[in-house]
Amino acid sequence: MKIKYITFSEARDILHRHLSEKTEMEESVDDLTVKEYNYISAFTRLDGDTATRAVKDIEKMGGFSEEVSVKIVDLMPRDLEQLRAILNSYKLSPSEDILNNILNYISSI
Repeated sequence: MKIKYITFSEARDILHRHLSEKTEMEESVDDLTVKEYNYISAFTRLDGDTATRAVKDIEKMGGFSEEVSVKIVDLMPRDLEQLRAILNSYKLSPSEDILNNILNYISSI
């Protein structure tokens, strides 16, 4: 089985659809799902489609795996130090040009 990594934004959209379907069908919504939705919403700045596109773009820019690209999009680093910290956890050290391109891209979305 292949693992599919998703961003916080994509997870929020999935939870939102689930909550909307339950509400439309006049079914009760469990408190845990509502808490999960509220929690994840606090940490997301992008809509799901933008996050998905950003993951693909960052994969191409840096030659990173989907897992690494999702983490970058979730954390949205603002400077080289933050981006390096993320990449160091995966034992990656791309060139400064690649890092700057990623930071410029992230700041534009």
